[in-house]
Parts: sequence; structure tokens; C-alpha cells
Amino acid sequence: MAMASTGGSSQPPSRLRVGALVRKLVLKTCPNSPNVERLYNYSLRLLSSNLLPSLEDEHSVQDALQRAMVQRHGVKYAARVSDLCRQVHGQNVVNNRWQILYLLYTLRESQGELAVTQSLLPAPAPAPTPAERRVLATLLDPNSAQPCSATSPSVAQVSQAKATQRQITALKQRQATETDFSVGEEELLADVLLACQGLQGKYILYNPRHEAFTVSSEVGVTTPVRQLVEKLASLGWLFNEVRAYAEANHEFRLNQAFASALRDELAEYYRLMSLLQSQTQPDADSYKLTLRRLIVWTLEPLQRLKMLAMMVDTCKGLRGGRLLSKLYAFSHHGDEMVLSLVSSLIKRLLVPFFEVLHHWMYDGLLHDVHSEFFVAHNPDAQQPSQENAFDYWSNSFYLKRSMLPSFISPSLANMIITIGKTINFVRVFCDDSTDFMQPLARLDPLGSLSWHQDEGTSSELPGLAEAVQEAYAFSAQYLLRILFEKQQLRSHLFAARKYLLLGQGDFVIHLMDLLRDELEQPADQLLVHNITGVLDGALRETNAQYETPDVLQRLQVHVSLNFAGEKGWDVFTLDYAMSGPISALFSPSMKTAYRNSTRFTTELHMILNKCHSFIHVFIVVTSIYDLHQNTLAAHFLTINSLALLLFCLFLFVASFPLTWLFSSCSFSVFAVFPPFS
Repeated sequence: MAMASTGGSSQPPSRLRVGALVRKLVLKTCPNSPNVERLYNYSLRLLSSNLLPSLEDEHSVQDALQRAMVQRHGVKYAARVSDLCRQVHGQNVVNNRWQILYLLYTLRESQGELAVTQSLLPAPAPAPTPAERRVLATLLDPNSAQPCSATSPSVAQVSQAKATQRQITALKQRQATETDFSVGEEELLADVLLACQGLQGKYILYNPRHEAFTVSSEVGVTTPVRQLVEKLASLGWLFNEVRAYAEANHEFRLNQAFASALRDELAEYYRLMSLLQSQTQPDADSYKLTLRRLIVWTLEPLQRLKMLAMMVDTCKGLRGGRLLSKLYAFSHHGDEMVLSLVSSLIKRLLVPFFEVLHHWMYDGLLHDVHSEFFVAHNPDAQQPSQENAFDYWSNSFYLKRSMLPSFISPSLANMIITIGKTINFVRVFCDDSTDFMQPLARLDPLGSLSWHQDEGTSSELPGLAEAVQEAYAFSAQYLLRILFEKQQLRSHLFAARKYLLLGQGDFVIHLMDLLRDELEQPADQLLVHNITGVLDGALRETNAQYETPDVLQRLQVHVSLNFAGEKGWDVFTLDYAMSGPISALFSPSMKTAYRNSTRFTTELHMILNKCHSFIHVFIVVTSIYDLHQNTLAAHFLTINSLALLLFCLFLFVASFPLTWLFSSCSFSVFAVFPPFS
């Protein structure tokens, strides 16, 4: 009996098992439904039908892959995918290309279970006709279907399903061929691509009043389509704004670098337009480009062109450091695409900027024809000579803060300008034409710098400060070595303390004794050559005669302008002539301070001598006249204390340390030299 029942069954065992599982699923899902049999038959028809994926052919899969690459990696990778697909299409070795591409699309980037995007789905179908509604109702309405057996559909149901499938295919074909506007989509798409490149077409024209590409009013299209087209055509206005700046003839180097970077960006945009143009003229087997797909393709280019147009509009009329500062302001953005775009532009502009900086820091040359650098030469500065070293150091070059990029601090800029001034000073005043900065220049620390716009970094150019500090210390120590070894700066500093501040005791006492009678005269009766002769005599008769001839020749007499009632003590001072590189250390205000200090110590010495003379006279008088002992002691103590106080003050002024001499020194390089740090 079992053998007979098994042999008489016409269904394969696998189909029976599937049918039992489907029936179990229907009963569990709809346990109380009166239409269990009809639902079961409908489920079997769905399982036995051949449902295709949403991407029906090779070209649709290729289009989906390109669109995914644009959204994730940019236009460059999408163009690469298109080239690879064309190479695979031209070879007959690979079979089942559509299945392989669909598998790659499904498994792209191994992100697990992916869903097809809405943009890849076909457009909604128009409303079906009454005949189509009856066909669909026959398929979907359970009450209209005839009951079938639980094991297999009937022949009538299979025929009805096939007819319904043919009608649905016809509906899809009608949906693909019909549009909701009078002008064909292909014609509008061709005009849109022209507008995206800043060109007018047959239906899309440029409106100067609105400064935008708009669909001609004579073209009968629906409002949604018109808005869609004009949104796409807005790329054209942005493209024209960027292209106008990129193709202009710029005079300044940084502006030329900026225009070159913009042309590279537009070249990438042209590649995208070429790729899209190739999809508007497909062969019989290719997948056509539509307006909806074009929206997806142009999402990233639209954002890039918006940022580029904004930068161009902001940077118009700017040059040099101002241009760098404006572009640097755009880098404070949270969008990674914008951050990457701005960083690439700044890197291009830093190439000519670093060229000028390299020549200034390592050669002392200012190759800045168009005044774009933040260091400038003063055209009104005097010609360098041995007498105006201070003016050359202070006024030959200056810092233009308006051209200082915002990513360089003022303190770092001051170090940069000091490096170049030091190189020029050594070359002009120290008779040293050697390229002493070449050991650092060969290392080229500026050439290894790169722009980093990463979150958490304190500086976008982390190596710039180190390179500047290294060059600053190297140039400063080289200059100080020349000043102390070749120019004998230390001996001149000690000479200034000994003779200007009257620290040489025997010389000062002897000079004051010789000049007492001369300086007691009215100031208008002083003769400079007489005082100079007295000075030479004091130098020959004291230990000052052992100084070097260079020091003795620099010691001079200075008589300032006199007024009525002044004596020689009020206008007489000693002066130490500074010339050559050493004169750059002493500013006019510093020289005035020296003369005032010399005059003060001279008058102090005169008062001290008078106190000693008065004490001597007081002792002689008290020895002749018999004064009271207490009165003698009180007056003597007062006068002696005053003399002691004046003597201590004189010693204090005469023993000022060397660091006081450079409290207002013009050379900032002394800050890195150990004796003055």
C-alpha cells in the first residue's frame, strides 16, 4: 500500500517538502483566515516565478558602480571604474560579465547587507488604464481567482500569470519611453550638460538679469522639471565664476599659483563632464543617463564649485600674505571635503611663498618683485657706510604686518626678518662674503615642510618654527663671533665703562685735577682744543697709556650747547666714538644716556673733591681756633658722612655691569649669546 502511494505521486520529494513548509507558514501567519488555500496558491506562484534583480543588465550595474564611487571616493575613481568596465566589455574571455559586476556591486567595500538606493529604482509608473486595472485585480484579488489544488497551480492559472507578466512588461516599457514634459529628456539633458560647462543651449539660456541659467519661457515643461533643470544648470554659473579667475592674467606669483590650482580643479570637472557626455550617446546595449541620475553625479562637484566660487569671490583683489590668510580662514571648517580642498589649495600657494622665504633666510636676498612677502625693503634708507650702521640695521628692512599670513605668529615673523638682516649686515659691514648659512640651506628644512590640517595639531606647519629658530640661533652666533673676535667688541665695552663712566680711577682723578681750572670758567669761554690737549696728557701720564691705539683714538671730548650762566662742568663730557659694525649697537638714545651718565659722574666727582677740600679746611681751622669738642665732632661727622655717601654713589655709577649697557641695544641677537642671556 505504501509502495503504491509513493509510486503514484507525480510530485518530486523536494517540491512536496517546500509545499508543506509554505502551507505551515501560511497557517501560522493567518491561522483564522478563510482564504488560506488561495494565499497558499498565490505563494507557490511567487516561488515558481523568475524574479530578476533591479539592475537588469550589465550597463545598469556599471552605472550603479560609478554612482557609488562618486558618492564615496570622488569623480576620479568613478572615471577609473568606467575605463575598467569598457576594457572588460571589449574582451571576450570573461563570461557572465553582468553577474560578476552585480556581485561586485553587492559586495562593495564589504559593508554587509546593502540595499539598492532609491535613485537606482525605476520611476513611478503612470496611472494604469481600466483594462490594466482589471488585469491587476485578477492577479491580486483573491476573490477573483478560482480555487486550485493545494499541491500545484492549474493550467488556467499559469496561463493567466503569463499573460499578466506580459502586460506588466508592457507597462514597464511604456513607463521607460513616456515622459511628463513636451521636450524630450535627451534634448534637455544635452542642454543641461552644456549649461554645466557655462555654455548656452537650445532650451537653456543664460539670464544676465538673474545671473543664472534658466529654461526658456517658450519651452513647455512642467514646474518640477524646470526646477530640476535650473538646479543642475546652477553649476554653470559657479563654473564661469571659477573659470574667469583661473583664466585671467595675474601679475602676482601667489595669485598665479592660486589660478593654477583652480585650473587643475576645473580639469577634474571637465573629466566628469566628458564621462557624463559619453553616457548621453549610448549604443544599443548601454545604459542611458537621465536627469535624476545626473543629480546624483553632480552632488560632490556642486559642493566643490560652491566652495571654489566662494573663495574666488572672497580673494578678489588680494595678493601675497593676505591671500594666504583668507584661504587659511576657510580651513576652519567641519566638512572633510572642504578641509581637503582648502588644504590642497594652500599647499600650491606655499610653493612660491617658501621660495621667497628660503632666499631670505639662507641668502639674505629679497626676491619679491611684486611686494607679496611680509618683509620689505625701505627705499628711503641711507646707503650703507661705516658711520650709519645703526640706521642700516634699523631702517633698511621692515615688517609688513598686512602681508603676514595668519598662520605665522608676529614673534616668529620678527625672528625671520632678523635672520635676513643679520646676513645682510655681515655681508655689508663685516666684510664677510662667505655663505655661512649654506650648511643649513643644504639641509633645506623648508622644503620638507608639508601642510597638516589635522584635528589636535597646534600648528598646520609644525616644522616651520623649528627651522626658523635653528636659522636664527645659527646666524646670531655667527655675527657675535665676528663682533667679539674680529671687531674686539669686548675691549670696546670695557673701555666705554672705564672712560665714559669714569671707572678708571687714576685716569679720572688726574683728569679732573687737570681740568678743574678749565671747567670752572663760563661755558662760552671753553676751548675744545685746550681740553683735548689736557685729555691727551692725562692718557699719557696714567695707566690708560697701555690701552690699544684703537681704543685711545676713539676717546674724545664732547662739549654740548651752552646757555647763559652755565659753567664748563655743565657742558663737558667724554665721548667714545663708535664706527663700523660696533656703531650698530648704540642707538642715538643710548649715546645720549651715556653722555648724561658721564656728565653726572663728572659733576659728582667735582662735588666729592670739594667735600674733601672743605673737610681739610675745617680741620685746619679747628686746630687754630679752640672750638668746643662736641661741636667739632658733630660738624666733622656730618661732612664726612656726606663725602662718604657721594663716594659710594660715584663707585656705584662707575661699576655698572655690561648688561646695563645693552638694556636698549638694537641687536636682538644678544638674547641668544650666553654672556647676555
